[in-house]
Amino acid sequence: MRGIGHAQAELVRSCHPAGLRSTRRMRRTLLITTLVLAALPIASANAAAVHHQSAVTLHFGGSYFDGIVDSSAAPCVKSRTVKVLYRSTAPPAFAATSLASIGEDVTDRHGNWKVTPASVQTGIYRAKATRKVYERNGSRHVCDPARSDVIDLE
Repeated sequence: MRGIGHAQAELVRSCHPAGLRSTRRMRRTLLITTLVLAALPIASANAAAVHHQSAVTLHFGGSYFDGIVDSSAAPCVKSRTVKVLYRSTAPPAFAATSLASIGEDVTDRHGNWKVTPASVQTGIYRAKATRKVYERNGSRHVCDPARSDVIDLE
């Protein structure tokens, strides 16, 4: 590049198509690397979840269902959603997909819950405490779902 100064030669080189491709490639590599590194804390947080087992009871009181959710982790006891599930006849294998929800409640601080359906029919009933996720001290905790024993009302 005779006849032009050093600064002008650099300007010509930076505008050359090969120079632009190299810059684009570098930007793309930097973007991909940033996205991968940003996703790592999310993946490690999911992998580090602490799971807590729970239990739920189901009692029939004539016109209502009630019970208690219990767990060794206090946050898994209070404010837990409990659904009462119903099926008119018992299938060979008790499958959760074949049940209909007839009501739900949220537990109090002691784990107590109560559901009063519009009507109670003959069939089988089960309570299910749904999964709950909470964070404590930067750790993710999961209250695993729980199912009660079956009650068969004839």
